[in-house]
This record gives sequence, C-alpha cells and structure tokens, in this order.
Amino acid sequence: MAKGFGISPITNRIYYGIQDPVKHMWTGKKEDVTDGAIAAVYEWLMGNMDGNEEYSITFPSTEFELVMRRKKPVEKSINIKDCCAGCVYENIDDTSDTISICVSCNRMNDCAKNDWYMTR
Repeated sequence: MAKGFGISPITNRIYYGIQDPVKHMWTGKKEDVTDGAIAAVYEWLMGNMDGNEEYSITFPSTEFELVMRRKKPVEKSINIKDCCAGCVYENIDDTSDTISICVSCNRMNDCAKNDWYMTR
C-alpha cells in the first residue's frame, strides 16, 4: 500500500490517500484535494512563465500538452446612450459589471424609459 493521488471517474475529483498500486483501488481513507491540486498546478505554471507569453509541459508517453497562456488585455467598452430626459448615459462595461452614469447630470441608471439606444 502507498499514499498517492488519483482521479475518480465517477466524481471527476482528484483524491489523495492510500492506494493499492496493483489493484488500482483506494484501500483506506482518501481526501478530496481537487481545488488545492488545481490551484497548486496553476500557481506552479504561472511561476514558470518567467515573463513569457506561454509555458507548456508534456507528460511522458501521452499525446497531450498542458499550456499556460497569458490572457490578452481586456479592453473596456464605453457605450453612449440617450435616456428619455435627454441625458446622455455612458455605459462602462468592465468584465461582468455594468455602470451607467449620465455624462450631463451624473445621474445613475434612473431613466424611466427602458428603450435606450446606442448612439455610439
């Protein structure tokens, strides 16, 4: 018996515990370490980037490659919208958050009219 890591095909989770290497079975207590294992590998890959845009590793005797690639910078999109009061709202979309502020009177999202249209 030996301690080691393994994957459960049923739960798709990574476990660490006591295994029977001959029977390829868990024989004792096992612990779900999926989140920690993925975080550790992620941090390890980032640490090996060394200023490069990409870092990759292969595992012997497989046809797969694991690649860490830097994200492309996200450009903020600015949309100008008119509200029913004649105000011009600037919609700043930063990832999943959306903030709309009137560039004329600084009101936030208080237009009674819901059919705004994009002017730019």
